[in-house]
Amino acid sequence: MKVTLRLLPHQRRLLDSKSSKVCMICGRGAGKSYALSAITLLELLQGRNAMVGGQRYDTLHDTLYAEIKKMASEWGIYDLIEWRESPMQMRYNGHYVYFGTYESVDAARGYTNINKLILDEIFLAPTNILAIWGPCMRGPEVVKPQVIGATTPRMDSLWNIS
Repeated sequence: MKVTLRLLPHQRRLLDSKSSKVCMICGRGAGKSYALSAITLLELLQGRNAMVGGQRYDTLHDTLYAEIKKMASEWGIYDLIEWRESPMQMRYNGHYVYFGTYESVDAARGYTNINKLILDEIFLAPTNILAIWGPCMRGPEVVKPQVIGATTPRMDSLWNIS
């Protein structure tokens, strides 16, 4: 398996961050989806579960999920992963990536052993997302839980708190 990542400095900082919570805030076309896709696949390949969140099912499926599939194909691992369309899930060697939307955050209740919450367009997430999805980051397989977000700036977001 050959993993090739061509990352810009801000993408590399997101990927390499050891902080428990980290967010990349940048404009359109800055590579947010690429960076989040790489993080998702690397987490799965390293034998850890992850959960990916997005605004709506269609945007999550047509952007981030599609980018992850494209990247898996480029890395030559597409056929090693079990892809489920409904509900969106990925499985590799007994580990999972679950996908959830901000419109139906309660659907994720019950997941455990999630090492990373990967939140696309986090500024569109409900302010209680971590209260609902945070408990998924428990269990004996959780090494060092991390919340990773990426978003375009949004002036009126409740997340914009200094």
